[in-house]
Parts: sequence; C-alpha cells; structure tokens
Amino acid sequence: MCGRTVDTGPADVDSSVLERRFLSDANDVVNFSAHSQKYCLRFKDMLQTNITYGTKRAVRRRPRFVSAADVRDGRLRKPGEEVGFAAIPNHWDKNQLPQTGYKRVPLVSSSDEYKEVEALFRKTMRGFDISKIERIQNKALWEVFQLQKTQMKNKNGGLPVLELKLFHGTDNQHVDTICHSNLDWRLCGSHGTAYGKEYRRPPSKDGGDINFYDSCVDNVHQPSIYVVFDKPQIYPEYLLQYRDNNFTSVLASGISRSSGMNPYLASQASTPSHQPSVSFSKAIASSTFSQPNQTKASEEKSCILS
Repeated sequence: MCGRTVDTGPADVDSSVLERRFLSDANDVVNFSAHSQKYCLRFKDMLQTNITYGTKRAVRRRPRFVSAADVRDGRLRKPGEEVGFAAIPNHWDKNQLPQTGYKRVPLVSSSDEYKEVEALFRKTMRGFDISKIERIQNKALWEVFQLQKTQMKNKNGGLPVLELKLFHGTDNQHVDTICHSNLDWRLCGSHGTAYGKEYRRPPSKDGGDINFYDSCVDNVHQPSIYVVFDKPQIYPEYLLQYRDNNFTSVLASGISRSSGMNPYLASQASTPSHQPSVSFSKAIASSTFSQPNQTKASEEKSCILS
C-alpha cells in the first residue's frame, strides 16, 4: 500500500500488514516508523502524515503483481480458496464462520468453555447470575491479532508474547460495532478512557521517539488495570449476558479472551500507537480494559472480554 516508491529505510510494518489492517477495518488509523521518522496512515482518506513535520502524502493500494511464471506454475489463488495465514481456533464452530463480518455463537452451559468463562466472571462479579455467553467468531480480526503477535515477537527478539484475559466495559449500542471492528477508543466513552485520556501514546523505553513500551499497567507487581494503545493487540472473544440477583432485568456483557460484568465484550489482547489508548481490568481482558462498575439492573451496559 503506497503512493510512490521512496527509500525511507527499514519500517516496522510492511505492505502485508497494512493490507490486513485495511481488510479488517477500512476506517482504521495505523501508526508506524520508517527509518528515523514516525508516520500516521489513515485508510479513510488514504493519507500518510509525518507526525513530526506534519507533511502529508497520498497513498493507494497497489494490485498484486502476477508474473507469467505464477500463471504457468499455478501459484495463483483460485476463486473461493482460503488464504492460509492463521488457523482459526480449534474450538470455533466451522459451520458458523462467515467469510466477512462475524458470528455470535451461544455456548452450552455444560461445556468446559462456558465454565471457564463463567469462572473468570465470578472472580470479580459476585451477586450476578449469567444468563448467556456467546463466542465471537470474526476471522478477519483473529488474523490481524495473530499477525500482531508475530510482529511483536519479532520486535522483541523472539521472546513469547504475554496474553491475558481482561474485561472492558462498554454500552450495549456499541456491542455489534466492537464484534465487527474491534475495540476503539472512540467508542469507550466513560467505560475505558480513565487512563486513555492521559496516555495518548505509550511511554518511551529510552527517552527517544522510536522504542516504546507495548502497554502500561497501574501496578508493575500486582496489576489490575492494563492500557493498550493499538487495537490489533486485542481480540474480542466473548459476549456475556447476566442478571443482578436482586433484580429481574437482564444485562448484557461481552467477552473475548476475557470476561466481564454488566454488558461486556471479551477481548484477547497482546502486550506492544500514537492514538488514544483503551483501558482494561485484569478481571477480563488480555488488553487494556477498565473494570466495569456495578450498576442497577435497570441500566443496561456491556463489557468485552479479551
């Protein structure tokens, strides 16, 4: 994905990364470094901005080059053939996996998967009964998440990437958007920006403008809040609905690689942008989430488990 070819030195992303980010969310904003410069690429208007100098350059998606040898040797992907980047989890329902978008798959309460998510929920949410747990199956977001883990592992000298299951509180009206396009600081509202408003970019490791931390915590030794700056580090995995023991109203919550209370979306997050951050609570998220507050049953809310 480029406008004109310019030799800017090594970059921390390549065209394949940008293409997958674009396919996952055509309105996404990508921050990256090339040589000693930092850039911001907006897919919506296809503009690349130099963060230091403010200069802008139009970019475009470049069609893949097909050589005569590719055609002769049959190396082209056939219509309908899957792109084998990252295998989907074994426990996903292959019969409910759309080519685009996502599918919410209800879990059976007697299954091990349901019980695992329920146990995470009960660690921090007492006085609530779970009415329903759904798995979020979004192939595009899953591949972006796996690609991000690979990039982070390579960036950190091959060391394993730490994954956690965390919670993120959100409003019911944002659940479908999160399931489709992932968590976004613009949708966090009051549920996940207590730290995000202060941390608009990760702190530098060495005081410079190139090497940054992947995430932040409230306490290094016993963290309860995690702040993540780049949404490809998150995968929303489960959505929970629960009921206050003292009321009859049903609340929705989302979970993905994390579980939560009130309506939550669960997301799985990897721990390495130059955009406002999202915060998570240790209770249910693998990225940065803020722990939802207990509310009256009449107030419907949502949460993400990552």
